[in-house]
Amino acid sequence: MMHFVIFVTIFCYLTNAVDPPYTAPCKHKIAQPCYGPVIGSNFMIPMDHDTVMSLLPDGLEYIPQKNFPAGEHPIIFFFNEQHHVGVPFLDQNYLEFILMIPFVQWDDAHAPNYKYRGPFGYGAKLYLNSTSPTLEGQAFGINKELADIQQRCTDTECTYTIVGLKQGPGVPDGGPFAGKTILEASWSTKGSYKNASDVPNFEAFDAAGYRYPTIGKYPVNNGDFKCTPTNWYMDTAWIQPVVGKFKVNLSFMDTDHDGHGKLKVASYDEPLSIMDDKSGAFRLMTMWNFETEAQDCKKFNPKSSSFSSQ
Repeated sequence: MMHFVIFVTIFCYLTNAVDPPYTAPCKHKIAQPCYGPVIGSNFMIPMDHDTVMSLLPDGLEYIPQKNFPAGEHPIIFFFNEQHHVGVPFLDQNYLEFILMIPFVQWDDAHAPNYKYRGPFGYGAKLYLNSTSPTLEGQAFGINKELADIQQRCTDTECTYTIVGLKQGPGVPDGGPFAGKTILEASWSTKGSYKNASDVPNFEAFDAAGYRYPTIGKYPVNNGDFKCTPTNWYMDTAWIQPVVGKFKVNLSFMDTDHDGHGKLKVASYDEPLSIMDDKSGAFRLMTMWNFETEAQDCKKFNPKSSSFSSQ
């Protein structure tokens, strides 16, 4: 089974990763395996209508959210570390960044062509520092690109940097960002891990985004949409409050390779944690899996799979 992850993470990364202090709710098995934990720092940034729509492929639209003003929608910058991805003989560990647009659906013009309209989580762009899961994600229709990712952590603070490559899976022709810093982030912890159900702000808004299927399209301009029911095991997930900041150094969504959208070059500060605000920053530690192989979205209906009971 091929594997992909939809969201962003950051933690202390070692070449030979050490298991984090986490009791897994599932174990590796050939049939319907469970992976992880994935550990990631999540920054939710509201952006204007035109920016969000430009980052979505034709046919998709965002679903307005009551926690955000009209004309704005959250974009998730998710910096993460993946542990033990793949069936037991693969057991891959790698760093991954996910630019996620949650709460999307087929627009009115396209919805009649699909059994399930939404909601979905759309992975607009993912950077990884390992070749195999990059290729595997592309097979799931996910816009993944190989990059040089470095993460450094102490007990309470982390820094994270993504630098472009000259060539590799998903790298645009000519490597326009080769040797250049695309994204950089830092954050610090503001408390201990708690079960997700014990963090009211997370349960009130963020948790829903982890209970919807994943949708992807690769290549963005001429690939096929693929849909996958995804389980993030929210019943056993842990949440840790963090605060931090990150900077988009290069507008990495404005090439023909990634679609027609533009992500503005800007710096973002997040002084509030999830304990202070529903859109505050947090670190997620959880297991995950895909309930099935990637499916043709026109035939996709998560209500007919085990996903509907999670």
